[in-house]
This record gives sequence, structure tokens and C-alpha cells, in this order.
Amino acid sequence: MCRLSGTTLRYPPFFPLPRFDGKAPLLAVLVVPFVLQVIAAVGLTGYLSYCNGQQVISNLAGQLASGVGDRVEQRLSQHLQTPAEVTRNNAAIMQFELLDVNDRPILERYFKHQLKIFADVNSVALVDARNNFLAVVKRSGDLIALPASKTASHDELNRPSIESAETFLLPGLGSFNDLERQATESWFLAAKSAKKPLWRLSVRLTAAEEPSLTAMHLQPLYDRANRFQGVLAASASLSDLSRALQHLKIAETDRVFIVESNGLMVANSDDNQPFRRFLREKKRSELTPVDVLPATVAPPSVVAYRRLNAVSSHDFLTQQAASSVVERFKSFDRIQSRQQFRLDVDRQRYFVYVEPIGRDQNLNWLAVVVLSEADFAEAISANNRLTLWLCIGTLITATLLGWLTSSWIARPILRLSRASRELALGEWHYPVEDDSRVAELEVLVHSFNQMAVHLQKSLDQVKIALQESEAKFTKVFRASPDAITIALLFARRYIDVNDRFLEFTGYTREEVIGQSAVSLNLPANPAQVDRFEQLLRTHHRVRDVEIDYRNKQGQLRTVLVSSDIIELEGQTCLLSIYRDITERKQAEAALFESEQRFRSAFDTTAVAMSLAAPDGRFLQVNASFCKMLGYSEAELLTLTFQEITDPDDLDATMASVQRLLAGEISYHHLKKRYLHKDGRRIWCLLSVSLVRGRKQQPLYLVAQMQVMTYPYY
Repeated sequence: MCRLSGTTLRYPPFFPLPRFDGKAPLLAVLVVPFVLQVIAAVGLTGYLSYCNGQQVISNLAGQLASGVGDRVEQRLSQHLQTPAEVTRNNAAIMQFELLDVNDRPILERYFKHQLKIFADVNSVALVDARNNFLAVVKRSGDLIALPASKTASHDELNRPSIESAETFLLPGLGSFNDLERQATESWFLAAKSAKKPLWRLSVRLTAAEEPSLTAMHLQPLYDRANRFQGVLAASASLSDLSRALQHLKIAETDRVFIVESNGLMVANSDDNQPFRRFLREKKRSELTPVDVLPATVAPPSVVAYRRLNAVSSHDFLTQQAASSVVERFKSFDRIQSRQQFRLDVDRQRYFVYVEPIGRDQNLNWLAVVVLSEADFAEAISANNRLTLWLCIGTLITATLLGWLTSSWIARPILRLSRASRELALGEWHYPVEDDSRVAELEVLVHSFNQMAVHLQKSLDQVKIALQESEAKFTKVFRASPDAITIALLFARRYIDVNDRFLEFTGYTREEVIGQSAVSLNLPANPAQVDRFEQLLRTHHRVRDVEIDYRNKQGQLRTVLVSSDIIELEGQTCLLSIYRDITERKQAEAALFESEQRFRSAFDTTAVAMSLAAPDGRFLQVNASFCKMLGYSEAELLTLTFQEITDPDDLDATMASVQRLLAGEISYHHLKKRYLHKDGRRIWCLLSVSLVRGRKQQPLYLVAQMQVMTYPYY
């Protein structure tokens, strides 16, 4: 900072005071990251709690479904184990001929005895290899032997009958879905061709005329020679299986049902039967003598039942679950292992588990367990809500504590910040109070106060040095041999000039202050001014730009201008220094003119001339010299005058040159012989002078050669 005529000159500071526009305050820097961390931790905790709850729900549902599936498998085995054991035992007894297959009375008593022992078995039957048929069934608590068919035709065994449909397990007409009918084989041929035990399902009407699904176990019979002897059968009602599913310990909103691989319902846990009731016309073969009608009269209608496919179940949830299974896996028969998925029905989420069962009985059945998420989620949801409120409370508490703690920490730092700004502006007068209870902050405040005291002392010293610098600058400004001006950067009006500028322009100080160079008509060449402005805009400084100025008297003066941009009392100014080079330019012009005259005389004179270095190298030769010796200019510039001097005259020539270099003589004349390019010797009158520099150092020899037609010896 320098003062000129009562003004203060300020240079741009190296370290400007920071501005806080767009910057975050300290309190926000301390609080926001802390709050964000708390939010992240609380949010992550809540999310993990929710995920853990969902995982717990899924695990509990899976465990419950697995338990339900095991109980269903166990219950199914209990229902089907007895008919299977009956047929296997009968086959073993008859194979070892402990019971005669052909002794029908004994067989009938034996079958009745078995039905008395095994309460779960509804009927026992035998069809031997000669198509003789014998069956004993339970009906209304009594054991009834169906009329034995001694010569049952092949067609009777392969085609179901109305009587067998209503009384025994054989697939019946009219009462069954088309999916139950076997197109090419009856239960007899199926067991015979399979050569292994298998199961068949059929529907029979109870005494109350209600449909009941029955499972029939078929066992091929062979003698000791492994010859086919017939087919044994035993059946058990599956109505108890549905009642067992209803008594499973599951919620009212849950469902359990069993389906075959073709999708037909076997049993279900709801109150609906797995049948669909419809009306059909009686076939004429089914009419009794009372019902006989003319051929033109339609037979009466009778009630019939079809087994339901799971996707057409009476229960909506069962229907949706079955449809989802088919949609996901294309069909039930593709499921060979336990599968599970989630199902949304009426804004309620369910867990669906599908597990194959009855594999040990050669049954390709599936147990489907549908569990409501709400059964498990109530306690977990309450826990999640409690966790959410705790997280919110933790977040609020942590935020308040963070705010209070940050304020407590930031308060002394903010005081330090204000004191630092006051110190930077020179307005600091009192030390900062060190009342903080944080040890590090107390040390920081104490160190700041000490630093401020030392800095104040340094500032005082700087002020003294600055005042001295201002005085020196003022002296330099006033006494400079070069013209100096300070003008506003944009308006270019002069606010101060030194005496040399006034002498240079011929104006008084009053005439210059407040005016610009253009208004004073100082620039003589606008192009030079434009170049100056371009350099200043590009580089923000100008160095030694040549500009022609016209003074008040109209005289042209040439100056070298150097300019810098400075700050002066809050205003941007231009400091310019002008060096007058008018006399130097005139001297350069005179020298150029002299050189041009010498060059013209050197090149056009008829006298041979050359310029040679002190060591003899030719620096310049004219055309007359080249013509005299027969060399081209390029050839001579590669030679020395010693090489084209006659050896007999070389010593005298070098002696004269040495005297010139030593300053003993200023020139010399000499008759000497030059060697022509073709070898001839040419006599010349040689005049040589030496040109010296400013420091009297030898620069070059100037030689003039005149050919002597009649040389003097």
C-alpha cells in the first residue's frame, strides 16, 4: 500500500478474506454428518429388524407347513396302510395255498372276518384268472357278499357297471368325471398289466345318498410258479381323511388339501366336498320295470356327482392356490420335490407349500398347505412397530444431543472465527475468552490469543515498513526520469501523473488530471493503441509496447509503454510507465541510412572491395572483387585473404595487418599480388583500414583493391 498525493495505493492481496457464500456453517458440518449417521444406523437397524421378522415368519411358516405335511403323510399312511396290508396278506396266504382260491364259501367267510377285524376297510374282493368275481362290502353296518359271478365275461370286468358304481369301488358311469375313466383298461386289466400293487380311486354313494371317495388297493395274485391267478382288492373310504385335515391345528384362514397328479381333489380341510353335483338322464339300461318308457319319451333325470379339479374348488382360497401352482409349474405332475412360494389374495399374503406324498404307497399325490402370513405376523408386526417407534425416538434424541453437543463445541470455535475476521480487518482489540471446558479448545483459544498479540506486533511493524515503502514509492514516482501515470482502468482518466509526464506532454497538472490520453489527443497512431488494448485484455499487463505520442506543441515523440493493473482505494486502476526513445529512434534511422549508403557504394563501385575478419576470413565481397579474381561470391566467402595472396607478398601483408590490429597505424597502402582462380598473378594497389567497436575491439578489415596495369617493382 503506497500513498500518492493523499491517496492510498493498494495492490491485490495474496490471501483474500474467505467468503462464506454457498459454504456450510460449522454447526451444520458438525450436526448434519452426525444426524445422517444416526439416520443410516437407525434405518439399517429398522430394515434389518423388518427383514429378520420376515425371515422368522418364513421360517415359522415353513416349519409349520413341514409339520402339517408330515401329519398329512402320516394320516394318509394310516388310512391306506390297512387295505394294502389286507391285499398283501391275502396274496401271501393264497400264494402258499393256505387258502383255496376256488373255495368261494371259505373265501366269503374269510373276507367277512377281515372286514370285522379291520374297521377302516370297507370292502374286500377277488377276481380270479377265469374271471370269477367275489366281493364282500360293508353297507349300513352289515357285511354283504355281492352275488358271485362264476363266469364273469371279459367285457364285464373291463366295463364298469351301475351296481358296482353304487356299491363297490369300481369306477362307475355317470357318477365320475371323465378324467377318472380309463379308456382302454379296467382296474382288473390295470393291475394285471402292471404286475405290481397299485391304487384306484372311485366314488360310491353312501346310505344317505351322499357321494364318498374311496381308495382301492389292487394286488396281482400269483402262485408259486409265478402264474397269474387273479387280482385282489381292498378299499377304504377317504372321507375320514378330509375330517382329519379339518382337525389339524391350523388357523381358520389356512387351508390343506390333497390332489392327484392330474389335479383332482382327494381331500381338503374346508367343509366343502370334493365333488360337483349335477343332473343327468338315466340310461335305458338303468331303468327299472316301473321306469320303462316309450322310446319317444325322454328318460327321467337323476342326481350325479363329478370329482372336482382343484382349480375349480368351491373354496376361493383353495381355488386361488391351485391356480397359482398350475400357473407356476404348468401342471401338478411336474412337481417332484417340495416347493414353496408366496401368494397374495385379497390384499392378504399367504405361504403356499406343495409336497409330494404317498410315494411309499406308489401314489403320485400332492399335499398343498396354504398358511396366512397374518397368523405369524401379528406379534412380529407389533415388535416391528415398537422397533419403529424406538428408532424414531432414538433418532430424535440423538439429533437433539448432537445439536447440543455441536453447539457446545462450535461456540468457542465461532468466537475464534469472528476474532480471526476482526484480526484480518485490523479491528481486533480484545482477547478471546477461554471459558471452554474442552481442553483442546482451551489450548486453541490460548494459542490464538498469543498468536494475535504477536501478529498485532507484526502488523505494527508492517505498518511502519509500509509507510516507509510509501515514502520511497512517492520519491521514485516523483523523481523518475520516465513518465509515470495512474489512470482509472475503464474510463482511462488520469488521477495522478509525475513531473516527467508533464514535461513530456507539455501540459500542466491541472490540464491532465481528470482527462484521458484520447481526450488530450496524445496517441498519434490508433493502430498502436488498439494493439496495446488487445495485449492488456489478454495478459492483464503490457511490457515495452511502442506508441507514438503527440505533445501539446504537436511534436511527435516515440515511447515504450509498460502497464500493470492495480487496486487503488477500492478502484481498479492502470499504472503506466513511459520511456522516451525518440532520440534513439532517430539515431537508429540515421545509422540505417548510413548503412544503406555504404551498402550501395560497396555493391556498385568499380573498385574491388571486401570486408574481412581479423583472422583473414572474408565476411563480404563485392562483384568487382569477384570479377577481378574469377571466383564467385560463395567461393570467396569460404576462403581467407591469406589463401589468395602471393606467397612472396604474404609476410608484408600480415605485418601491415598486425600493425593495424595493434593500433600503430590507422590504415596502410600496399602493392601486392593476388592469385587469380586460373593461377595468374594480378598486381593491385591495396588500401586497408580497421573498423573497431565501442570498446575499441577490432571488428573487421575494410580493403580496396585497384588493379595495376603496369606494376612498379
